Amino acid sequence: MHSGLLTPLLAVVLLLAPWQQQWQQQRGGGILLADCQGLAVTPDNLGAGQLAVVNEFNTFEDALELASELTGGRGRGGRGGSGKLGAGGVTTVKDMQQLQLASYAVAASPLVWHPNTQFLPPVRDQGPCSTCVGEAVAAAVQMAIASALNESAADWDIDARSLYYCSLKGRTCKTGWDIPDAFKHIVDTAPDLLRPAGCLESKYPELVDRNKEPDIIDWEPYCRAANETAADGKCTADKITRPKPLLKCSYRSLSNFYQMQQHIRKHGAIVSRIIMNDDWEVQFNETARNVSGLEWPPYKKNITAKAVYGHAVALVGYNNQNYTWTGLNSWGKGSTNKDKEGITADGLFRINMGLAGVGTPEQTYGVACTVFPGNKKDLHGTPWLAKPRKPVSPINAAVALEVNAKCYNYKTEANESVSTIVEWFDLDYRLFIQRNRKQFGNLQDVTYRLGQTKKARQLQNILDVVSNVTADLTTEKPYFTCTFYDKGGAASNVTCLSGNTQKCAQNGTVNCALRYKDVNVSLELAAGTIVQVCSDRFEGGVPSSWANISLEVVYTVDVADNNLRGVFPRSSPQVAALVALQQMITGSGGISNALATWDGSDPGEAGPKTPPKYCRLWKGVACNSGYQITGLNLTALSIQLPTTASLNFSTLVEKLQPLSSSLRVLDAATLHLTGDLPESLATFSRLEVLMLNGNKGLTGSLPDLWSALTALQAVDISSTSIGGNLPPSWASLQELRAFRAADCSGLSGQLPLEWGILRSLEELVVTNSRLGGAMPAWTDAGAVRAAGAAALAATEQAAEKAGDADLSPASMEQRPTHVRYSSGRVGPQATAAATQRAVTAIKAALAAAPAGTRFMPLRVIDLSGNNLTGQLVPGWSLFEQLQRLILARNTLSGPLPDGYARLTTLTALDLSANSFVGMLPSTWVSMRQLVFLDVSGNALVSPVPRTLPFMAGDGFSLKCLVLVGNTGMDSAELASIKSKMEADSGKRVTVVVARSGRTCNISVLDA
Repeated sequence: MHSGLLTPLLAVVLLLAPWQQQWQQQRGGGILLADCQGLAVTPDNLGAGQLAVVNEFNTFEDALELASELTGGRGRGGRGGSGKLGAGGVTTVKDMQQLQLASYAVAASPLVWHPNTQFLPPVRDQGPCSTCVGEAVAAAVQMAIASALNESAADWDIDARSLYYCSLKGRTCKTGWDIPDAFKHIVDTAPDLLRPAGCLESKYPELVDRNKEPDIIDWEPYCRAANETAADGKCTADKITRPKPLLKCSYRSLSNFYQMQQHIRKHGAIVSRIIMNDDWEVQFNETARNVSGLEWPPYKKNITAKAVYGHAVALVGYNNQNYTWTGLNSWGKGSTNKDKEGITADGLFRINMGLAGVGTPEQTYGVACTVFPGNKKDLHGTPWLAKPRKPVSPINAAVALEVNAKCYNYKTEANESVSTIVEWFDLDYRLFIQRNRKQFGNLQDVTYRLGQTKKARQLQNILDVVSNVTADLTTEKPYFTCTFYDKGGAASNVTCLSGNTQKCAQNGTVNCALRYKDVNVSLELAAGTIVQVCSDRFEGGVPSSWANISLEVVYTVDVADNNLRGVFPRSSPQVAALVALQQMITGSGGISNALATWDGSDPGEAGPKTPPKYCRLWKGVACNSGYQITGLNLTALSIQLPTTASLNFSTLVEKLQPLSSSLRVLDAATLHLTGDLPESLATFSRLEVLMLNGNKGLTGSLPDLWSALTALQAVDISSTSIGGNLPPSWASLQELRAFRAADCSGLSGQLPLEWGILRSLEELVVTNSRLGGAMPAWTDAGAVRAAGAAALAATEQAAEKAGDADLSPASMEQRPTHVRYSSGRVGPQATAAATQRAVTAIKAALAAAPAGTRFMPLRVIDLSGNNLTGQLVPGWSLFEQLQRLILARNTLSGPLPDGYARLTTLTALDLSANSFVGMLPSTWVSMRQLVFLDVSGNALVSPVPRTLPFMAGDGFSLKCLVLVGNTGMDSAELASIKSKMEADSGKRVTVVVARSGRTCNISVLDA
């Protein structure tokens, strides 16, 4: 067994429909199936995923229809397309380009793909536990590693139990898996959990029997022992002792069927959600246990079938002739589980495309692994490498020595088609075809039959769109042919060109078809054909000095997925960024002993076990195992600036631009920053923590474009002069856990209802600002989803606008050694990429958060010192993790809700200085955990609940109760309450009923 696999490994993350039927006893079969999330199945949560899959399947059918025409019938089975071309399906050039791209990819790819048995891992059995996410992730990573190394997946055992139980304390067999945990623990926190089963079983051999898992309540001792065993090398066959990992893996979201199929072919598997219906075991019955899943009929949902729970599977194959996916389940196989239903002899199954949420766009993920440079399996010259490098040559002598060249000539080999070349070089199908049009010979006639009669303007729009898209390939214009029946029933053929579509839209017209010409991408090119291969993702030049870089110093130079401007620095781009920042600070008169450790003349060499000096010795700098800079704590540098000096934040971000692909933490608190917040920070796609508090000179508003910072977990803008509204578009920040804006007097507007879809938000602090309006109904699932949909539409519109913009770098200027962003602005191409990240995040949030079943995990809400109006929202009692609710000094009114007694984790409640009326709810007496309660300065009235003194007794936590300033309360009654509660509690409780006298010795923040 191999191990140590993967430090760090960006593992697959599976987005599942979050439902809970944790222990569903299936009648008749005796099998105990568990879901993987922990929330209830509702019609709402099924609808979004199902609809998305159906829509994607319709688009895929259209692509197959066009692919069939391009290849003379080999692209699809007998179903035909959806017939929806132009009827809301293709109405813009961008839509048609995407459909054309899909048809190219499908036409040039295998119709049927069965999994390579060498790359298939052993069939897993999750038993009675909710570990299906871990099982699917582990299987996909195994297949990605096996395909990368051309080795057997069985040699790369990955234990799903380590992923599941050891990634979060307190998780049990019944807990299920959640999306944020998958991101945090597998990707960022604990990639070392990708390890063999022997790590757990070495000291606890009884765990071989997975039926014992439900009996284990506390997994921490088991996980601790597994960690020790792994550290000792006792559960590995090939321990990695150097700090570099063996493999470098990454994951990505897959948004359409052809991307999913391409990933399966390249990397073995993808992971997907699946809705398990109550007819599953009927279709996969006892007989199926003895038959391969590739031979057993595919699952077809019955009309009467009902959804039962959510599940996770690895998809390992497909068949475009009969429209099926091949999945690998985690319920064992017939030979090992003879009593279970719902399984096959080899653990595989097939399911019709478009069903059960399988392949939901933006909720299906793939993982890819490559050998990390520098270790013993490094791909350079390794004999096992399945994909050796292909030779290219300069287009001509004039560009032979240009390091800026983006296009090269490639001479084709025997049996190579467009598909093999495009996938080999990872090119864009459409751009490759347009550039090499002359090499493909005659074009193919394409006929697309419309499913229904359309209006003349719709037909004209289709012709305009198709003409625009095919203009680079042919001068022949698209047209329609239809059959027309006159009043006597006589049929005649009708042809409609652009500008004359009325005839094809008149009554009696049927069987209309769009006809145009396109390239047959499946044809093999003659050996020796010269084609141009280009990449637009890498621009700018690399200095000749890079030829002197020592491979012992630099493990990897990774500039993938960039559109660079200017020229790389002559030293490491990231080190040069820090030196430029240092010069900016010292040039402004900044003094810091810690900053003096940044010696740009000697950044230090890295050895097999020794990081470079800038990672070891430079104060405030943190690096990952690849020696990329991931953290900057500028606050820790204790920089002293002259009283009249400051640092412009936009300029600072400009200096740090080379860190945009790696920086995760930027702490710039109390740094004398000035100026508006720059949009260019949106390009720091991995930023997780942003601390700007204490910079009074920061002004302007929170940029909408920062909605692209989808990895962001904490933001602090407290004690700044930032103003404006809280952006609704920030609903995309699905990893955001803390938003702090204490003492930000410039903030105004209302709390966005759209933020109700934030799935990770735990701490919300906006104090002493000008927030107004009613408290948002964040627990009104319908209203929140509608607001989220509106935010999505606005973000999609911004993304489309950015994508259609001129991609020239108008906002950038070339400089000899670095990229300069003028005024903190982002160029159109970067803006398009940024807004698309936000779109993807909001889509995933809306699809993954079923209405009425889960809410923000808020622990702290502090909105004191604002202008909030209206009544307390009763639905906030559903924030079951809330610990502190501080709404003091607003203009809130109305009665206090009885239902807030359901906030069983609340320790501090401050509602002082508002206009609440009525009596103190008697139900609140049951809040045993409450430490601090302040309702002073309102218009509450007597009588006080007679049971209130109970809160001074044993089993209660109350220490401070403030009732002063409620003119409707009887002073004698309050005095009596005070005397009794303080005496009964032995002075544990302080009751404040008068302006003068004893006060609480704790504050709301201490509770």
